[in-house]
Amino acid sequence: GGSTSTFRVKGARTVEIQIRNATAVFHELGLTSSMIDLIQINCEGCEYEVLEAFLFAGLLPRFRNIQVQFHYLSSIPNMEMRYCLVAQALSSTHRLTHRRSFVWENWQLQ
Repeated sequence: GGSTSTFRVKGARTVEIQIRNATAVFHELGLTSSMIDLIQINCEGCEYEVLEAFLFAGLLPRFRNIQVQFHYLSSIPNMEMRYCLVAQALSSTHRLTHRRSFVWENWQLQ
Protein backbone atom coordinates (compact mmCIF):
# COMPACT_ATOMS: atom_id res chain seq x y z
CA GLY A 1 0.00 0.00 0.00
CA GLY A 2 0.97 3.63 -0.31
CA SER A 3 0.37 4.86 3.21
CA THR A 4 2.62 7.23 5.09
CA SER A 5 2.64 8.71 8.58
CA THR A 6 1.91 12.35 9.22
CA PHE A 7 3.80 12.19 12.51
CA ARG A 8 7.37 13.34 12.09
CA VAL A 9 10.02 14.09 14.66
CA LYS A 10 12.89 16.23 13.46
CA GLY A 11 16.10 14.21 13.46
CA ALA A 12 14.37 10.89 14.18
CA ARG A 13 15.12 7.97 11.91
CA THR A 14 12.33 6.64 9.75
CA VAL A 15 11.35 3.05 9.21
CA GLU A 16 9.55 1.84 6.13
CA ILE A 17 6.84 -0.70 6.83
CA GLN A 18 4.55 -2.79 4.69
CA ILE A 19 0.82 -2.45 5.25
CA ARG A 20 -0.97 -5.73 4.63
CA ASN A 21 -4.59 -6.72 4.20
CA ALA A 22 -5.81 -8.14 7.53
CA THR A 23 -8.04 -10.77 5.91
CA ALA A 24 -5.21 -11.96 3.66
CA VAL A 25 -2.87 -12.32 6.64
CA PHE A 26 -5.58 -14.22 8.53
CA HIS A 27 -5.82 -16.65 5.59
CA GLU A 28 -2.03 -16.93 5.20
CA LEU A 29 -1.70 -17.90 8.86
CA GLY A 30 -4.35 -20.59 8.43
CA LEU A 31 -6.65 -19.04 11.01
CA THR A 32 -9.90 -19.03 9.03
CA SER A 33 -11.30 -22.00 10.96
CA SER A 34 -9.67 -21.20 14.32
CA MET A 35 -11.28 -19.44 17.25
CA ILE A 36 -9.32 -16.39 18.36
CA ASP A 37 -9.77 -15.39 22.01
CA LEU A 38 -9.04 -11.70 21.56
CA ILE A 39 -8.25 -9.23 18.83
CA GLN A 40 -7.38 -5.67 19.78
CA ILE A 41 -7.68 -3.08 17.05
CA ASN A 42 -6.30 0.42 17.51
CA CYS A 43 -4.95 1.59 14.20
CA GLU A 44 -5.73 5.30 14.10
CA GLY A 45 -8.64 5.16 11.67
CA CYS A 46 -8.09 1.91 9.78
CA GLU A 47 -10.33 0.00 12.24
CA TYR A 48 -13.35 0.60 10.01
CA GLU A 49 -11.59 -0.94 7.01
CA VAL A 50 -10.26 -3.90 9.04
CA LEU A 51 -13.63 -4.74 10.60
CA GLU A 52 -15.44 -4.30 7.28
CA ALA A 53 -12.97 -6.71 5.68
CA PHE A 54 -13.51 -9.29 8.44
CA LEU A 55 -17.28 -8.79 8.13
CA PHE A 56 -17.38 -9.30 4.36
CA ALA A 57 -15.08 -12.34 4.66
CA GLY A 58 -17.38 -13.87 7.30
CA LEU A 59 -14.61 -13.89 9.91
CA LEU A 60 -16.17 -11.88 12.76
CA PRO A 61 -17.60 -15.01 14.46
CA ARG A 62 -14.02 -16.35 14.76
CA PHE A 63 -13.26 -13.78 17.48
CA ARG A 64 -14.47 -14.41 21.03
CA ASN A 65 -13.65 -10.83 22.02
CA ILE A 66 -13.11 -7.83 19.81
CA GLN A 67 -11.58 -4.82 21.54
CA VAL A 68 -11.57 -1.81 19.29
CA GLN A 69 -10.86 1.87 19.54
CA PHE A 70 -12.95 3.65 16.96
CA HIS A 71 -11.45 6.98 15.97
CA TYR A 72 -13.52 10.03 15.15
CA LEU A 73 -11.54 11.56 12.32
CA SER A 74 -12.86 13.81 9.57
CA SER A 75 -10.42 12.15 7.17
CA ILE A 76 -12.36 8.84 7.33
CA PRO A 77 -14.92 8.75 4.50
CA ASN A 78 -18.51 8.17 5.70
CA MET A 79 -17.24 7.49 9.22
CA GLU A 80 -20.59 7.73 11.05
CA MET A 81 -22.38 5.46 8.57
CA ARG A 82 -19.51 2.95 8.62
CA TYR A 83 -19.48 2.92 12.43
CA CYS A 84 -23.23 2.21 12.50
CA LEU A 85 -22.92 -0.58 9.92
CA VAL A 86 -20.02 -2.24 11.76
CA ALA A 87 -21.78 -1.95 15.14
CA GLN A 88 -24.98 -3.39 13.66
CA ALA A 89 -23.07 -6.30 12.12
CA LEU A 90 -21.21 -6.96 15.37
CA SER A 91 -24.47 -6.98 17.32
CA SER A 92 -25.68 -9.95 15.27
CA THR A 93 -22.81 -12.16 16.49
CA HIS A 94 -21.47 -10.37 19.56
CA ARG A 95 -22.80 -8.44 22.51
CA LEU A 96 -21.40 -5.12 23.58
CA THR A 97 -19.81 -5.51 27.04
CA HIS A 98 -18.04 -2.16 27.30
CA ARG A 99 -18.33 1.14 25.51
CA ARG A 100 -16.59 4.38 26.11
CA SER A 101 -17.36 6.12 22.85
CA PHE A 102 -14.30 6.72 20.73
CA VAL A 103 -12.07 5.41 23.52
CA TRP A 104 -12.65 1.63 23.77
CA GLU A 105 -15.37 -0.87 23.01
CA ASN A 106 -15.42 -4.58 23.75
CA TRP A 107 -17.66 -6.96 21.87
CA GLN A 108 -18.00 -10.52 23.19
CA LEU A 109 -19.17 -13.45 21.07
CA GLN A 110 -22.73 -14.49 21.95
